[in-house]
Amino acid sequence: MYSVTFELETITPMFMYGAEQNKAELRPPSFKGMMRFWWRAMRAEDSIADFADLAQEESLLFGGTGEKQGRSKVIVKIVQREDKNPAVLQKKHFQEEFQGVSYLLYSTFMKPKQCFSPNTKFKLELSSNDKNALQQAEAAFWLALTFGGFGTRARRGGGNVAVKTIACKNLSLEYEEELSQRYILQTDLQAYLRQGYQKAKSVITQNQAGTEEYSNLSKARIWINTNIQDQTSWKKVLDNLGRAFMDYRGKTRRHPDYQK
Repeated sequence: MYSVTFELETITPMFMYGAEQNKAELRPPSFKGMMRFWWRAMRAEDSIADFADLAQEESLLFGGTGEKQGRSKVIVKIVQREDKNPAVLQKKHFQEEFQGVSYLLYSTFMKPKQCFSPNTKFKLELSSNDKNALQQAEAAFWLALTFGGFGTRARRGGGNVAVKTIACKNLSLEYEEELSQRYILQTDLQAYLRQGYQKAKSVITQNQAGTEEYSNLSKARIWINTNIQDQTSWKKVLDNLGRAFMDYRGKTRRHPDYQK
C-alpha cells in the first residue's frame, strides 16, 4: 500500500457537515468530492464524444455505482484531528469592520452552525495499492487545495487549508521531497503556482488538448492580487476580496444577480 499523509491547518473557517447539519464534521467524502471536481477540470477531454470515457475513467479512479465501476482505487482518511471544540461564527462580529467577510459567508449566518475555526489542525491520508492512481489523486488534491477549498462557501473563501508537513509510505525519498517543494508555499507565489499546475497537468491530462464544451482549466488564466497590504489576517484578506466583489456586483446589477 502506498500512502501520503498531509498535516493540514485551516486558514479560513471550514463549514463541513455530515448527517447533522449543525455539527461540524471532517468528512472524507467531502474532500474526495472536491478532488473529483478538480480532476475533471484538469483532465479536459477533447470532445463530447469523450465525455463518456471521462466519466468512466473518473469512476475507475474515485469509485462509482455504474456497471464496471466499483470501488475507488484511492482511499481518503482523516487519520488525526486536533481535539478542539468547533466554533460558531456570529454575523455581528463581522458586519461592521469586516463587511466583505459577512458578504462572502452570508449564508452561514442565516442559521448559526458550527465550523472549524482557522488554525485547526488535522491529518488527511491518501492511500492506494496503485501508485499511478495515488499520484493522480494527489495531483487533484493539490488543485483542490490551491485553487479551491472544502465545505460550504468554498467558492467564497471558506474551507481554505495549508499543508504543514508531508509523510510518505512505500514511496521514494525523491518523491517526498518533490511533494514538499510543491505543497509548502515559498515566497515566490507565481513560481509555486506554475510548478504545481504543470505537475498536475502532466499527471492528469495525458497530453489532452483541452475543450471548450465544459468549464475546465485548459483555457484558464490565474490572476494574483498584489494589492492586499496585510496578508497575515484571513479576515482582512477575505474582507478585501469581499468588498471588491460586493462593489462590482452592486455597480453592474446584471442578470442573473439582479432582475430588471
